[in-house]
Amino acid sequence: MNKFWWFPFPVEWWLVTTRFMTAEQAGFLINLMAECGNSPECGIPADPDTLWQRARAKNRKRFEFLSKPVLELFVLRNDFYYSRKLLELKEDLDEKTARRQAAGKAGATARWGSESAKQPDSNAMRLPSTPHADAIKSQCETMAYTVTDTIRDTEHNRTEDKNTSCAAASAAPEPVEPVISLPLNDGTEFSVEQKMLDEWLELYPGVDVRQALRNMRGWLLGNPRNRKTWSGIYKFIVSWLSKDQNKAPALSGKNGHRKLANIARLTEEDLSGGRTMNPDGTYRL
Repeated sequence: MNKFWWFPFPVEWWLVTTRFMTAEQAGFLINLMAECGNSPECGIPADPDTLWQRARAKNRKRFEFLSKPVLELFVLRNDFYYSRKLLELKEDLDEKTARRQAAGKAGATARWGSESAKQPDSNAMRLPSTPHADAIKSQCETMAYTVTDTIRDTEHNRTEDKNTSCAAASAAPEPVEPVISLPLNDGTEFSVEQKMLDEWLELYPGVDVRQALRNMRGWLLGNPRNRKTWSGIYKFIVSWLSKDQNKAPALSGKNGHRKLANIARLTEEDLSGGRTMNPDGTYRL
């Protein structure tokens, strides 16, 4: 298996994968992928003493603290970490290279005949047949085919109907607006999405979940030293909601949280007992 002299950047995969990562964690990921791509086997040793250096982390302790979601994107085999995405890209590129080489040989045979195709020009410059030279040649051929395909695809796309392109663009998913965000100990924010809120509303019917989330944000803003990590914030939220649920009065029914909210909404008539309020805010006897 040859090194990756270059590899295409999977934009959509990257945006989805690093959505909940910090900038530092995303940096770890791209650095480790580059290290894997620079290895003939597309893998790097799973040595804790050197892994943090390959990721360009400040120190080993900080890397081990933040690297869990990053290393989940790698597969561990025989004490080596392999990038799952690079293995997919490598397999795809090798398949395309083999298919194009076979097509090229078949075309040469059909055009010049089998004998002339096997006998190269004696005056032509020859590269030394070494593993390194063969690797460069293979990568250059793959790059040339890829560039040719890209140009062909670009020309084809320019001739397509503009309305189809606009429809495809409008169908792209819009970014989800978070319900609220909670500050973390590294200065970033954990975004609470609507689907999380909906699930908690069902799990904790006796809790005003939206107000509880606002209380959490206020508490984290007022206690910066006690802010949670990216991996620990979810446990913090669930623990808070569980305690509030245990304190809430027992309510039956699927919409118990709505019943609790209705109990808390007392009207002015309920408070006044039907009496008339004086201008100074007191009630007339």
